[in-house]
Amino acid sequence: QEFSKQEKVLLELNFNEIKERKEFRIFVFFIADLFVKLDYKIKNYIKIRDENRKEIPNLHGLTNLIERQNPWDVTLDILMDISGGKSKEKIENSERIVWILDIDRYVTVQPRLQKLGKSGHWSKGRNIALKSFYTGTTQGFTEQDKRAIATVRKTGNYYGSEYDFNLDNLLKALIGSQLLFLDDKLKARVDLVAAEPELIVRKKSNGFKLDFSVDFDAKGVVLQKETMTRYKVVVITDKHVQLYNVLKAKKNFPLESESRLSEAVSGLSSIMTVVSDFKHVDKSIKNIKADNSVCVQLLPYGEGLKLELFVKPFKKSAPYLKAGKGGEVMIAEINGVKLQTTRNFKKEEEKLHDFIENCPSIRKYGDFSEEIMFEDIETSLQLLVELEALKKTITVEWPEGEKFKMRKAVSFENFSMKASKKNDWFEIDGKLKVDSKLVLNIRELLDLIEAGKGNFVELKNGEFLALSAEFKKRLLELNNFLDKKKSTLRLHPFVTSALDGLEDEIADFKVDKAWEEQKIKLQNARNIKPVVSSTLQAELRDYQVEGFNWLAQLAEWGVGACLADDMGLGKTIQTIAILIDKAEKGASLVFAPTSVARNWIAEINKFAPTLNPILFGGKNRKKTIENAQNYDVIIATYGLLHSERDLFINKKWNTIILDEAQAIKNPATKTSKAAMNLQADFKIITTGTPIQNHLGELWNLFNFINPGLLGALDEFSSKYINHSNFESRKHLKKMIKPFILRRIKTEVLDELPEKTEITISVEQSKEETAFYEALREKAIENIENDDKTGGQKHLKILAEITKLRQACCDTRMVIRSSVIESSKVDVFF
Repeated sequence: QEFSKQEKVLLELNFNEIKERKEFRIFVFFIADLFVKLDYKIKNYIKIRDENRKEIPNLHGLTNLIERQNPWDVTLDILMDISGGKSKEKIENSERIVWILDIDRYVTVQPRLQKLGKSGHWSKGRNIALKSFYTGTTQGFTEQDKRAIATVRKTGNYYGSEYDFNLDNLLKALIGSQLLFLDDKLKARVDLVAAEPELIVRKKSNGFKLDFSVDFDAKGVVLQKETMTRYKVVVITDKHVQLYNVLKAKKNFPLESESRLSEAVSGLSSIMTVVSDFKHVDKSIKNIKADNSVCVQLLPYGEGLKLELFVKPFKKSAPYLKAGKGGEVMIAEINGVKLQTTRNFKKEEEKLHDFIENCPSIRKYGDFSEEIMFEDIETSLQLLVELEALKKTITVEWPEGEKFKMRKAVSFENFSMKASKKNDWFEIDGKLKVDSKLVLNIRELLDLIEAGKGNFVELKNGEFLALSAEFKKRLLELNNFLDKKKSTLRLHPFVTSALDGLEDEIADFKVDKAWEEQKIKLQNARNIKPVVSSTLQAELRDYQVEGFNWLAQLAEWGVGACLADDMGLGKTIQTIAILIDKAEKGASLVFAPTSVARNWIAEINKFAPTLNPILFGGKNRKKTIENAQNYDVIIATYGLLHSERDLFINKKWNTIILDEAQAIKNPATKTSKAAMNLQADFKIITTGTPIQNHLGELWNLFNFINPGLLGALDEFSSKYINHSNFESRKHLKKMIKPFILRRIKTEVLDELPEKTEITISVEQSKEETAFYEALREKAIENIENDDKTGGQKHLKILAEITKLRQACCDTRMVIRSSVIESSKVDVFF
């Protein structure tokens, strides 16, 4: 009677129905605003709820909202501050009692006292001793607390007094509590609901059998699990005990009793839920269509989630049942109205099967009847993505306060990128539009992906964004190829080849003229069909022709090359072929170790008569460099590269070749520093060991042929050496692949000259045969008498076999003093 018309309208709203609609957020702010205007204190609402629960059932849902601390309590406090209402610091109750239900072995309840911090969050709290409740030292803060505290009782024996709860009365007192939790981390809130025992009617081959859903034989309370977060406090009344005593004597009824039995049972639905296998329904009770859809209940569990699958025949109301199990006909009182429904087991099982088939995260589990554990964040998030895709056909129930919140799944169509040339690099900009309120720039997105788990990135406050697998894969590739400066992201022009297809996949990709020119240049290089000059006085093998073509394409593209064929496969002849191909464009320069410098002169004279090889040294060195022109090839040693560096770096060369380029593997040497200043249209390094013992050596070699491609040395070390993993190595391989060509002998065996193998059989002499046989028998004896097991015995066997093999070569390898001649040694000599 004290409520205004506006308040009554609000209280009569069905809170649970509004919660599932998209307008829920608007509804919450409407409530918040109304609370400010009415200036009611929270404690008054709690008191009204407890005193008027029976008269105004929907008030329960509304006051749930008030008592919850996260997230809406904080929002309400802020709105109150803005409107000049009561500030957070002045909230009257800065402490509260929470109740922790433990049902592992037997049912126990532990009260805990929490304090509200300045940040608006409740502390972990401390356990409350039941004695303090009994003696009145600790008071309750709500009427429900007081009813629960009143159930504490004192017991005693010879050793002293003890205190415990009257569990039946405590469970009844905690029905509807919003501060009851399943674990001491206070993350999984549990609902206690009042219930009566269910009467179950099962049809057998010869009749019907009646039974109860719980065991009892006296008045009291039974706690029955319905879901992971919902427990029934089954209150056993005198009527239930009376009915139990009746059925104890007669539980079975014949088939012909169905009509009268159905009538009798339906009358009992006012005091309990009836589940039956009757084929017909009671026309006096309102009949509704059963809901066959799958209900997925989720519960935070450790780092992940627990899941259990149900059906709810009465749609949004309990009970929760397993698909295809239980009674077909159900009669229950829902919100004060008696209802009945007939389940379709076949439909329930079909929908469960369809759901499992379309949810791979669940399909891999064999048993779907029990709880399923998803123990880590990644698998839990993947589950949520799959459930989101099925939301139109299923119901998903979370406990209060979701552990993971999925924004949405995003892919290339949500992403835009721009590339524009600045100096010698392409600057990259981009953004991911998640929705109208959230836009991430590319740097934020890449940082989140690096710290993410699987195909998910965490935004804030447990909110996650799902990325399609291909989208994340391509962004990770891009991230590995980017050079990250303080304010910009840069991409080396030569890396564009490793990002083939990215432009087509991104819905909105804007590039400038320089990017298009780089693409055309690369395409032209791939399309050219080079021809080995007829002036080359050598017949190249197929793999050598392939090497020449590759060098010619890279020269056309304008990038450097690392020819890393195995020793003996003809790296020199392939580079001479390219020198001939480019000879008319200017003078070339070759650096080689002193031991092979003159060999270069001889090879060029032998195979390339149109080239003019000049061994650099002696007098008039400056004149030699200045006068070098088309078809000239200057051959110099690495020692002269340092001593005459100014002469070499002041001239722009047509082609520069560093033979056995490991000579510059150390970036700190003077020779290496001089090499980095050399200028040429085309740079080639040859080495049979391009990586050698350390990736840092690879960086310096590539810094010569394609400066900047692998970034700064410290960044390269951090990404590929110090924190290397499989993915980073894979990206490095993809980045350098276009610029390095390596073939080993086993790959080109068919093209190499044949080798001849001659197998010579040697027969042992009689003395050797006798020695060997004696040694063999001794070996068997040693092994059989050895009491060692496992790996140690294997080593013993290996040792004995080794002795036998040695004896086959020469008996003196086993017994040094042996005088038996070796047949193998005789044949060898």
